[in-house]
Amino acid sequence: MFEKKRRAHCKKNVELSKAKREALNEKFLAHIKTSTRENEQVIKEENKEKHLIKEFRNQLRKVKKEIEAQNKLIADLKKENRIIKQKNGSLKKENWQLQEAINHFTKEYEFEKKELHNKLKNEFNRTKGMQKQLDILKKERSRKLKGVEKQIAFARQVELLKETNTDLKRKLDNYDSLVKQEQGDYKEEIVKLQKELNRYKVLENKLRNNPEALFKYLHQMINPTHLPYFLNLLEQYITQGNLKYFYREGQNVFYTFMRRVSLLGYHSKKMATSPFVIRNPKNSSEKDRLGYLTKEDGEWRFLDLTSTSETKELPVRNIANINADDSELPVRAIVFEGIAEITRVYSRHEFNPENSGQKNISKKVTKRKNFHPFGNFKVLIVGSRQMNDYKNRLEKHGCIVEIHNPYEEGFELFKGKISRAEIILVCERHVPHNMWDYIDRQQPFVSVLKNDSSDLIATYAYITLQRCELI
Repeated sequence: MFEKKRRAHCKKNVELSKAKREALNEKFLAHIKTSTRENEQVIKEENKEKHLIKEFRNQLRKVKKEIEAQNKLIADLKKENRIIKQKNGSLKKENWQLQEAINHFTKEYEFEKKELHNKLKNEFNRTKGMQKQLDILKKERSRKLKGVEKQIAFARQVELLKETNTDLKRKLDNYDSLVKQEQGDYKEEIVKLQKELNRYKVLENKLRNNPEALFKYLHQMINPTHLPYFLNLLEQYITQGNLKYFYREGQNVFYTFMRRVSLLGYHSKKMATSPFVIRNPKNSSEKDRLGYLTKEDGEWRFLDLTSTSETKELPVRNIANINADDSELPVRAIVFEGIAEITRVYSRHEFNPENSGQKNISKKVTKRKNFHPFGNFKVLIVGSRQMNDYKNRLEKHGCIVEIHNPYEEGFELFKGKISRAEIILVCERHVPHNMWDYIDRQQPFVSVLKNDSSDLIATYAYITLQRCELI
């Protein structure tokens, strides 16, 4: 029984202690929640206070910067104010000086104005007096002129009579001179006809004694209409005994004439769409080439100009046979495996000028130069520098030369010159690019000079004529 009571009491105590604990726990939790809310409010207030302090510091920092900027601006303004004051002082000084100068000039102006006024007044009075004297003189002159006019009228009548008398004398003298002149004209005409008759007699005797003079005379007098008669006359001399005269350097002269006629016919027809063709050319061998020599860095080089489509520069094998002055002279060579072997150098005495006459003549006497004649071929040189020198050089070789400066002359004129030319030489370094619209550099009668000089112009002309087989 006691045990039951004790257990019941213990159970009751346990329940009471459990209830107390729960109550205490609830109270503790409520206290914790309350303290947590208070702490959060405190933290929020502290954060807000910190934020306000931070904003205040930022504003304070901005204000300090603005104050510093204002101080700097004030210092700059003070400095500018000092400069302006200095300038103002100097300007005041200059203004004072200018005012002094103006006062000085004003005084001088007033003084000079007063003097000029006095002079003008005196001059006006003097002019007025002179006008009165002039009026008096005019009146006296008008009275005198009335008598002088009558004298002038009589003098004019006398002059007219003298002129009439002079004209009559002149007509009489002219009549006498005309009669004498007619007689003299007849005499002069008779003398002139007699001289002309004597001249023809001398020419007849000269032609009879020297038949070569006939060719000079024909060269001066012949014109294109006489060519058929001249060709018929030439045809009569084609005999076995005269055959040797119809060959020049081993080639039939009529073959050369045919080449030239064909080339001129091509130019006259203006066949720009089709190339000029040389039939059976003898200078087109792959090994036997035509060009000239040049020396670069102490080594001889052969420039192959046989074909206009490309210009090749080749080394030379047999340099022992080349003289130092053979540069820019035409040569023939055999090309084998990219190396040129020179077979012939056209010597200077047959191509370039040489001095003729004795060596011991006086230095004051100008030595004459002989140039190897190419023939009267029509050559067109295109370029813009030293054209007259190049023209003179080729004319000394017997060529008929035209020059064209594409920077100064129009292309219509250029077309006409092209149609008249047999060969064309182009100095490439000083011509515009649009010039190639009118010239086909692939044609055999066209040569392009990358470098040019008087000797090279002559060399290219000779090689081009050789390439077209005109010589």
